[in-house]
Order: sequence, then structure tokens, then C-alpha cells
Amino acid sequence: MTAVQESMSTDNAAMLRAHFDLQREAYAADPCPEYQQRRQDLLDLKRLVSENREAIMEAISKDYGNRSRPQRTHRRQGLRP
Repeated sequence: MTAVQESMSTDNAAMLRAHFDLQREAYAADPCPEYQQRRQDLLDLKRLVSENREAIMEAISKDYGNRSRPQRTHRRQGLRP
């Protein structure tokens, strides 16, 4: 592993740890959110996935060796074309 790769790996680990810590803090602050909050969180997630659909599919394709993106896979995963 080169010094650059090691630095990137360390940076990624630190970023993931920071996000994990934020998630843990959010759960500790409100472990059982009300229905309306859970519903809004899911709507926000749906919007984010929809807005980032192409980037998500590109990342999946890159991770799995540029596989084709058939229509039925999009629908099954909730990623409408």
C-alpha cells in the first residue's frame, strides 16, 4: 500500500467513524421517534435516493464490474429509470 493509499484509507475510516458516531448520538437522543418523524425520515430517504439515482447506479456498477442495468432491476430496487 502506498502512502497515498494509506492516507486515503485512514481518511475514509475517520469519515466513517464520524458518521457512525453521529448516528449513535442521534439514536441516543431519540431512540423511539414518533410515527410522524419516522415517516418523514423515510420520505427524506426516498427523495435522496431518487435525487441520487444515477450516482448510486454508477457506484454499484463500478463496484460490481460494470454490470448492465436492466429495467426490472431498477424497479425491484426502487430505482426507477
